[in-house]
Amino acid sequence: MPRQRLHLSADGARLFVRTAPGDAEARATGQGTAVAVIDTTTLQQVAEVPLPAAAYDAAPAPDGSALLTSNTNTQDALAAATRLVDVPSGRELARWPGLLVGLEAWSASRLATIASPATTLGRAQSVRRWPATPAVSVARREGE
Repeated sequence: MPRQRLHLSADGARLFVRTAPGDAEARATGQGTAVAVIDTTTLQQVAEVPLPAAAYDAAPAPDGSALLTSNTNTQDALAAATRLVDVPSGRELARWPGLLVGLEAWSASRLATIASPATTLGRAQSVRRWPATPAVSVARREGE
């Protein structure tokens, strides 16, 4: 499998890794057909979540109960979607047309804190908005 982003559960107990067991074509294009869930204490695989469609990225919900998946590496209009997938069954819970890149799923409380107006943040923090996505990230800059 080509290079990929690795995602940890919010508590750091689980690592989520895209895999493509038995599918050489998917591996060659960087798409996963499943997500392996790894216990970070024992480094043992504790679950394998089958995906309803190949995914180029898969990020866990903060509580680990679902995955947000997206496939940006396809010409197939049906496969080009963002999905919410149940863990561990792999059942598709929701699908949205269009694609997302660089998936991250944050808790609502963390988003509320980050989305606070810039004037309420300390001097060492700033809010940076990316034009292509509604997500907001906080960057710390030294010397400000």
